Amino acid sequence: NDVAHLMDNFSLRQAPLPAMYRQNLASGSGYNVSLSGRFEVQGFDIRLGVDGVLAKHESIITNPNNPMFRVNNFTDVDREVRGVFAEWQHIDNSNGFELGVRYNHTKARAGLVEATGMMGMMATNVSNLAAAFNSASRDLRWNSVDAVAKYRHTLSDHAEWTVEIGTKSRAPAYQELFLWLPLQATGGLADGRTYIGNLELDEERSQEIVIGFSADGARYGVSPQVFFRRVQDYSQGTPSTHALANRVSMMMTGAMPLQFENVDAEIWGFDLAWRVELNDRLLLDGIGSYTRGKRTDIDDDLYRLAPFNGSIGLTYHRDDWTIKTELVGYTKQTAVAAYNGEVETNGYWLTNLAGTWDPRPGLRFETRIDNLWDDSYQDHLAGVNRAAGSDIARGERLLGPERAISAGIIYSF
Repeated sequence: NDVAHLMDNFSLRQAPLPAMYRQNLASGSGYNVSLSGRFEVQGFDIRLGVDGVLAKHESIITNPNNPMFRVNNFTDVDREVRGVFAEWQHIDNSNGFELGVRYNHTKARAGLVEATGMMGMMATNVSNLAAAFNSASRDLRWNSVDAVAKYRHTLSDHAEWTVEIGTKSRAPAYQELFLWLPLQATGGLADGRTYIGNLELDEERSQEIVIGFSADGARYGVSPQVFFRRVQDYSQGTPSTHALANRVSMMMTGAMPLQFENVDAEIWGFDLAWRVELNDRLLLDGIGSYTRGKRTDIDDDLYRLAPFNGSIGLTYHRDDWTIKTELVGYTKQTAVAAYNGEVETNGYWLTNLAGTWDPRPGLRFETRIDNLWDDSYQDHLAGVNRAAGSDIARGERLLGPERAISAGIIYSF
């Protein structure tokens, strides 16, 4: 697959001074390959396979008002993951056991970078950053072995316990490695901060345990689970100690950048789904989720974790139509990361309404209204406004979507 996007800071927002016009041509291509086979041996289900992912990335920043201005932001970036895996599963009448093992070899490479068309000390500092990046080793490799074991114990026809333990890894993303110039190219964080990459990053390694219970009766169902995860070398933006990058960021934005670093962390929480059939026409259901994370190398909270949230819905259904009202709520998030200035957010409730109609078999009409009362709110994981001239101040967290109405038709044949 090949994808290219041209983005700019002047066509759909208040344009800056001509010297500050920027447009970014970002392109990517890649492919996925997977081959596996499954067979049974004396009551055991065994699956073996190999897979691979190759992705290529380019990003070039220019100024249409200045043909000399050019930043080769990401050049000839390749990220390749090759894996081999095995899964072994055994299930009897009351118990089930599953074991999975995976080996991954990850490679990441980047080409030479440069920047032209800048003036004075900015030109000198950026050129020095590019030279330091080009002289460093940009051909990186990680080898990892992941393993997971799952056990299921059936208590009755309607209830069971599950336990899962595992060790899992994640090699750094290409932005975390190869962002040589302080920029806001952070792979979706959109937090208004500039970041710089780190060629010395290690892969993340987490050890985790998940314990769950489920009960499913004729008119009820509940499935809570709790989890705990200890992560070594968690990749996180921290205040940069790169003196040259700090000077460039201050000249560009007036703020210090964050640099991707490996830290140690713990993450724990729970998930819950439940339902109760009040009668033959009414169904009450809901979900809940809580995640808490802290750094263990210093006394601070992890960055950008959603607060406790949940929903509760009431569905009324007839033979050929249903209507559902739903309340979705988020509590205030006060557990924020001090080391990079994360801001607290308030809690909120939203009301949604949905309905379906099946006039005949194979034909369904659906409609939905999200945020029925058109409330204003800020999702804690939303991005930060970076554009001038809008009704939201620069640096302020973006508001959530206003009332939205959608409808659709599904026809099966």
